[in-house]
Amino acid sequence: MKKQAAILLTAALLGTTALGSVAYSSVGEANAYFTTYVQASGSKQLHFGDNTTISEGYQSWNKTVKLTNDASSPKPVYMRVKAFCPDKYYLERNKDGASEAELKAWDYNEKDGYWYYQNVVQPGETTSELTLTILDAATNKKPAAEKGLSFNVILIYETTPAVEDGDGKYESADWSQSEKNSWKFTQA
Repeated sequence: MKKQAAILLTAALLGTTALGSVAYSSVGEANAYFTTYVQASGSKQLHFGDNTTISEGYQSWNKTVKLTNDASSPKPVYMRVKAFCPDKYYLERNKDGASEAELKAWDYNEKDGYWYYQNVVQPGETTSELTLTILDAATNKKPAAEKGLSFNVILIYETTPAVEDGDGKYESADWSQSEKNSWKFTQA
């Protein structure tokens, strides 16, 4: 009788351990699913590192973006931004009224789709404005005003620390570290 009880107790413990292992591994997958695919409205910000803010505007089919490394931020950073809009439209850099210095400040990388700010942004400083024009993909022109037309231009911006070399100059940005330091999402 004692032997049967010991066997049953061992089987119960093994079963509980197996069930716990399966449940634990399933929770990890569920968390990954829910943290990867989230539908949101309004403005949401995920914050993992330095203190930065985004200023954005919209007028006459132009989306404007400025990024600020807040004065409370502990370090200088490099910044980049990526913009998305519905497939029926595309975004193009608006160069109207921009100085040569402003045009050189932002550089577009076709491979990854990011606009890179070329200067180190010190705590308390703001990037120059990046203006993107929303164009109709079929006509390559600004869309005509349509009653009830509504959509979002989604901006993702990231920062990575600006690292000084031994001579007091900044090394090139290391964007492989950006996901570890900050990832910001805004929808407007």
